[in-house]
Amino acid sequence: ARLNVTDQLRVATGARYDFQTFEGGDGTEYDNSGLSANVAADFDLSDNFTISAGASRAWGGIALAESFLFDPAWTYPAEIEPVTSENFYLGFTAALGNGFGVNGKVFQSNIDNARTLYGGVATERFGLNPGDTSDLDTEGFELGVSYDWGAGFARLGYASVSADVEGFAADSYTGRYLTTPIGDTLVLEVAHVFDTLGLTVGADIQHTMGQDITYLGAPSGTTDDYTVVNAFAEYKHVNIQGLTLRAGINNLFDEEYAESASYGQEFGTVTPLNEPGRTITIKATYEF
Repeated sequence: ARLNVTDQLRVATGARYDFQTFEGGDGTEYDNSGLSANVAADFDLSDNFTISAGASRAWGGIALAESFLFDPAWTYPAEIEPVTSENFYLGFTAALGNGFGVNGKVFQSNIDNARTLYGGVATERFGLNPGDTSDLDTEGFELGVSYDWGAGFARLGYASVSADVEGFAADSYTGRYLTTPIGDTLVLEVAHVFDTLGLTVGADIQHTMGQDITYLGAPSGTTDDYTVVNAFAEYKHVNIQGLTLRAGINNLFDEEYAESASYGQEFGTVTPLNEPGRTITIKATYEF
């Protein structure tokens, strides 16, 4: 349901109840069911300032870590707890006038009994068990500022997210079935439309900050900072309705980097696969 409770208050809510029968590789069966529900609200404190909040509880049943990996020697436990999560956020948006705006959000997710191939973060591969689970907790925040001048905009955003698996800081080894830490990110986006020419130009800059953490499940190490710039130009033909021409350059300055979510690069013993260098694309689209 989406409800306009008052002129200032808007609420969205919903619920679902699931039933699941799960059969393990040895024939053991589990019957589970659970409720998922959510509620979110936006409240206008004034014409220029809105606060938002939401909460949800999700029931995920029994999930597989890897559907193709089965061990005929597995003995399934008498009970496997279904996966559940609790999620929360609180945010705001504010229009400051003359095209300026700010926004922010804090959020948290707690996932219980997430399926893994390992019993806790320190169990070796030969100890895997079909009932292995881990708890995952994530939290973070986003902040943004923007300026809109009618024919274009500029937006600057900052995001920071942290994640723990079984109470320890996640790395790409312990979190490989659950999460990968990517580091704090700073993004700037700019675009402008030249209406009389049918031309739009824009660019974005993303800076990802490296991490230096002592990890539980893998050799300690660091990830590197990197900055990637992308640019584009799009032309809508003024005489041929439906024709759009677009040219783009990704990784404009040919940065040599490994994407922050790449597995294993923080180990210090792994050479990660780098992302593509400067890439030029040309595209024509005709809609009719």
